[in-house]
Amino acid sequence: MRVQQVLNNLVSNAIKFTDNGGVTVEIYTDDTKLSPMIVFKISDTGIGMSKEGLSNLFKRFQQADNSITRRFGGTGLGMSITDNLVELMGGEIIVNSQESKGTNVVVRLPLIKQQASKKKHIKNFENKIVIPVLAEKHILVAEDDPINIRVITAMLEKTKAHVTIAKNGIEAVEAFRNNVPDLVLMDIQMPQMSGIQACELIRLENKCLPVIALTANVMKGDIEQYAQSGFTAHVAKPIDQTLLYKSLSEHIKE
Repeated sequence: MRVQQVLNNLVSNAIKFTDNGGVTVEIYTDDTKLSPMIVFKISDTGIGMSKEGLSNLFKRFQQADNSITRRFGGTGLGMSITDNLVELMGGEIIVNSQESKGTNVVVRLPLIKQQASKKKHIKNFENKIVIPVLAEKHILVAEDDPINIRVITAMLEKTKAHVTIAKNGIEAVEAFRNNVPDLVLMDIQMPQMSGIQACELIRLENKCLPVIALTANVMKGDIEQYAQSGFTAHVAKPIDQTLLYKSLSEHIKE
């Protein structure tokens, strides 16, 4: 789960900030050290960062560049969380970047190969996932990240629900007003209008609609803020489909 969140944050950022060219992900092992390391290298040809931006990249309450945040949607606490996760696993993260020339991120982790019996256990667990049948239901998804949109859409397709996508808070509020859904899945960090602002506007018009926050920021203070802003519940990113389906089942009325 930790590795998944690290990769999700890094690859999502690379795609988000790359308008031209592409993103390359390399994964390989390094046996040259005392203990084997697995290495993730994410390279992009995007907008890059200045030296000042790099120095602020892992600071919890400061964006690398506020103007970029307004244009693309904030990275939130994503990079700070990534740095903390890598440190917890005993690894290291190195970022090299130049403005207008792209960014290279290298993550090195001392991971042990998973045993076959463990894989079998995970497979059996996945087979027990219960997918709710929501053929007559309408779900509004507010999410600006293209990877997350694909992941969420794929999960919701299995439920047979009708899905509407909004790519920022403004679009989410407009979609809600045009056709009130049965449930809203709301990203927090979005361009133009955040998920918190969008939820507060929805709550002015509808107090009962289930609005579930989708976010990597799940510390106690964050969760309290979501509740105060009117969110019904939250689902952590990267999204676990079992938890997503459970939340849908709990909050969408038959």
